[in-house]
Amino acid sequence: MKTIIISILFILIGNFNAFACGNPLENISKEEFRKKQKEFFIREAKLTPKEANYFFPLYFELQDKKKVLTDDANSKRNKALKQELNELQYKSVIDQIMNIQVKLEKLEQEYIDKYRKVLSNKKIFKIMTTEVKFRKEMLKSMRKSK
Repeated sequence: MKTIIISILFILIGNFNAFACGNPLENISKEEFRKKQKEFFIREAKLTPKEANYFFPLYFELQDKKKVLTDDANSKRNKALKQELNELQYKSVIDQIMNIQVKLEKLEQEYIDKYRKVLSNKKIFKIMTTEVKFRKEMLKSMRKSK
């Protein structure tokens, strides 16, 4: 159950990351967004320079891989919404989307294992909570800019 909750959290964060990178309201490039994210994570999770140098290349690599998968799932979902499908076709779309979600969960676990080579579990947990806090801060700033 705990793994499922963590996986859902990461999927939501990945979706937010993909959404925020392309948000015209913020008018911010992917590089600028990641710079803000990096600064926030270092400050809030209290990452040392060594930890940050190890963590961020992996983290951004993971975000890029997650974006490809979530874009694929969204594409399948949007394509199905534009058509009238029969039950078998809906089943196929659901199965494809669920398979992507399983791939996302496996990917998350793979990168958690990579993080553990340098980061403690406490620090990884702090990063996870910092992701949620960062998302909330970005949503607040997006609302203010409207």
